[in-house]
Amino acid sequence: MPFIRPEVGNLLESESPADLHEALQQAIALEHATIPPYLFALYSLGESNEPAHDRLRDIVREEMLHMLLVCNLLKAVGGTPRIATPQFVPTYPAPLPGTIADGVRLPLAPYSMELVDEVFMELEKPEAPLRFPTVELALRPLTIGGFYANLKRRLLASAFDPNGVGQVSSGRFAALLPVEHQRIVDYASAERAIDFIVTQGEGTRSSPLSGPGPYAHYYRLAELSNGRALVINEAAAPDAPPKHRYHYAGELLAFDAAGIIPFRTNPRADQYAGGSPARMAVDDCNRSYSSILKLLQRTFEAEPALVNAAIGVMNTGFAMTIEALKALPPEADNTRPAPCFEFMP
Repeated sequence: MPFIRPEVGNLLESESPADLHEALQQAIALEHATIPPYLFALYSLGESNEPAHDRLRDIVREEMLHMLLVCNLLKAVGGTPRIATPQFVPTYPAPLPGTIADGVRLPLAPYSMELVDEVFMELEKPEAPLRFPTVELALRPLTIGGFYANLKRRLLASAFDPNGVGQVSSGRFAALLPVEHQRIVDYASAERAIDFIVTQGEGTRSSPLSGPGPYAHYYRLAELSNGRALVINEAAAPDAPPKHRYHYAGELLAFDAAGIIPFRTNPRADQYAGGSPARMAVDDCNRSYSSILKLLQRTFEAEPALVNAAIGVMNTGFAMTIEALKALPPEADNTRPAPCFEFMP
């Protein structure tokens, strides 16, 4: 089965439990598909681009939590995530399921303002983005929020496991979402998880905030696009509409184009000669990435405690393979060997 199914909308119209399971599997694939592009851009940032580095790092961490929550949703209605398979891993540049972010293809590309404007902001854009000064982007056919709204309606008629058997929670995400809220045991907790995912990515119709925490992903990316932090507009009247309550007028968020590592865009392991230092480093990176997916598969099949081991490999072993790639000399075309995010069975 391919990474995505274009008929994902039809799956949500069906009353079949198997189709609901497949729609949730597609949601897991959606959440995962966003992580490698964000990581790739993050790894390409040098020390001179701290504002972008900090925002992308936090977004990646939150996307990992979103993936965990959707896996728990699938477990809650009797399914099991399929993660450690070649079909789960996109070949980049990759589309998203159905008409979600229609026309946007997620690349593995070094950080750039074009990547932020044309891909990441389009990906995270709300159904009705708050138009603070300078933010002007066209609407798309179906947002991630719209997809989840349809999924929430479909879950109304579903039976949930009230004991949360086999579900996963991690204290590593407790600062983002309390551990007790990471498990899905009924429709109310499913609705809460979906609302959390959507609000953290898009904000609300009246605020760019994702709750008590920082701005939603879309508005953190818009800060980078505008080159200034989003702040409260102190001159706005108390009854001013939401679009007048904030503006991009805070600290300057400098972007140093010279501080970007020129990773090869949409790299593949087979582009590097077998046995070469670059190929060996790329293969090491793919092995480490694959081990994370395999640990997550075991986590959601029967060993929930392994989630922290998977996060540990992400933060240590995988990060070390990235540093090894960065230490290699440029290729003949002056690009640097880059992480490919390919699954190695």
